[in-house]
Amino acid sequence: MNEFKPTQVQGNISKMTVKSGGSVKIEFETQQNVSGDTIKYFSEQIDKYGWITHNSHQIEAEDIVDLPPLAKEPEKKSPSTRLRAVFYRLWQQNSENYSEADEYYKDKMEKLIEHYKEKLD
Repeated sequence: MNEFKPTQVQGNISKMTVKSGGSVKIEFETQQNVSGDTIKYFSEQIDKYGWITHNSHQIEAEDIVDLPPLAKEPEKKSPSTRLRAVFYRLWQQNSENYSEADEYYKDKMEKLIEHYKEKLD
């Protein structure tokens, strides 16, 4: 499939969730069987920014004009940021009597550091 050709499928919005920071998670269900090429195309688009256009009637070419530039994709989270987020979720699930997530994070990081320091020559 040509990456510059819009890919369209018929469907409906089945769920919408407002996220922190004002972004929105939208779940969309097709109302037709889609080809393997279309499934492949959409699976390759996961975590990529693009335009999503929805209308209750067929969209014509003149409907898609004067679009502002696509926002720059945010940089991927660093491994340390990802690890901190994992520790936060663990603290939410089981605080282990830590009153603050930051205390939990610092203690778990210290244990992780000590674990790997012991492996040094």
